[in-house]
Amino acid sequence: PNISHQDFPQTGDLLVPISPTATIEINGVADTLFACTGEGSKMAILYATTDLGVNVNSILTEKWPELGGEIVYSNSFVSGETKDFSALLTEVIALEPDIIYTSGEYYDVASVILQARQLGVSEDVIFSGPGQCFTQEFLDLCGDQAYNGIYCGTLPAYFEDVITKENYSDTMVNFMTDYNNTYSEACNGFAGNCYDGIMLTLLAARKVGTDDPKALVEAIVSYEGYESVSTEHLFFSDYNYANKSLCAYTVKDG
Repeated sequence: PNISHQDFPQTGDLLVPISPTATIEINGVADTLFACTGEGSKMAILYATTDLGVNVNSILTEKWPELGGEIVYSNSFVSGETKDFSALLTEVIALEPDIIYTSGEYYDVASVILQARQLGVSEDVIFSGPGQCFTQEFLDLCGDQAYNGIYCGTLPAYFEDVITKENYSDTMVNFMTDYNNTYSEACNGFAGNCYDGIMLTLLAARKVGTDDPKALVEAIVSYEGYESVSTEHLFFSDYNYANKSLCAYTVKDG
């Protein structure tokens, strides 16, 4: 349910990812960030040496200039092993980017933000990172330094002051509440994806049975009326490519 490699859906017509591919998600991220920065804005990219990180870098490097921006820097790091980003950030800061995008885990993004602040990065620079930042752990690491950031993903931030009935569906609010009451770990988007994948499969199975795999998959990808817990709007295009609304957040007062 949580796979996002762009080649996955096309490798078989019985595969139903619940996550959008990196191509779909990062194109949406680029559109959102560009709307906040504008024509000619300069982006620096730091990305983990994983399949996802490499894909994100490739997509942004192509998409950002198409929108009217400029990629001024792109370099990789080893997630979980690279602790000192100062050499990379010294090069980045000298290029005066408008936005620094870090593709990695939440602790990678936090380290980049904290170390860039220590190196005297401009207060006007926007920091950005993926949905992995939608965690209390990210906020705890950054403290009051995560300001002027735009953190984007196709999964929501499951915080009680964010997922409210004023802003999200009752289904999403109830899922988060029930999950937090049941498990010791806090609700997160990966759990939401798993829940959606299982529920869609069971609902489709109730409709068409399970003795015809092709019919089951077709019922999943064409199911109408399902209220997702991992997005406000889940639908499939090009048969089995998942699509979701993009979530973009900033951090205020820590």
